[in-house]
Amino acid sequence: RIAAVLALSDALKPGAKELVRWISANGMQLRLLTGDSKASAEYTAREVGILSGAYEEEEEGVVQADMLPQDKIRYIKRLQEEGHSVLFIGDGINDAPALAQADVGVSMTKGTDVAIETADVVLVNGTGSIQDLATVIDLSKTTISRIKINFAWALVYNVISIPVAAGILYPAFQFLLPPVAAAFMMGCSSSSVVLSSLWLKRYGKPELQSENSFSSEERPLGSREMTVVASDEVYNGSSDDMDLEIGD
Repeated sequence: RIAAVLALSDALKPGAKELVRWISANGMQLRLLTGDSKASAEYTAREVGILSGAYEEEEEGVVQADMLPQDKIRYIKRLQEEGHSVLFIGDGINDAPALAQADVGVSMTKGTDVAIETADVVLVNGTGSIQDLATVIDLSKTTISRIKINFAWALVYNVISIPVAAGILYPAFQFLLPPVAAAFMMGCSSSSVVLSSLWLKRYGKPELQSENSFSSEERPLGSREMTVVASDEVYNGSSDDMDLEIGD
């Protein structure tokens, strides 16, 4: 007869489920690549919420198991050829080639030296929280948005101000902008852009909602702005064979 049963399982990193929900809620597709078995990969995907079972047709191919490092590189290249911009996160030795191939490579401080050296971004939070990935994505979007605002403002400002300073109003209104006033307006243009950029100091990290804050109906897998391929190494720190990848 059976005297005892012993089961071993990797615990998910704190915040893993919340990160997956945040990524899904912000218009990104989720994908999981791993060198582990299909059963192990699907288990991890279900645990973190990448697989729900509610969208079987759209979830087909979400989990890719038994992948070698070169398979991951081919997968990233295929996404790039389809027009996606790829962000890849991983911290194992065999992640380095994929980190180099991706448009943006992200590693964690507890990763291997080669992964850290290859990555474009290193999450330096001492706690090793993968929730920092949400901050990387959100802050990047906020920064790009601020750059666009600054560019648009400076363009409009100068398109109006330069002709006025050149005397375009003189024939009709006999108005000339004094050189001192023109210099002051130029200084205001530069100062306004700097002050607008400094507004980023008020940036706050995104809040990742808990499991009870979402329902299965709020998790559509339809069209997305980005595509995310994920790793149980990132989620539970147990394997060197899984990676998280995000593509636009």
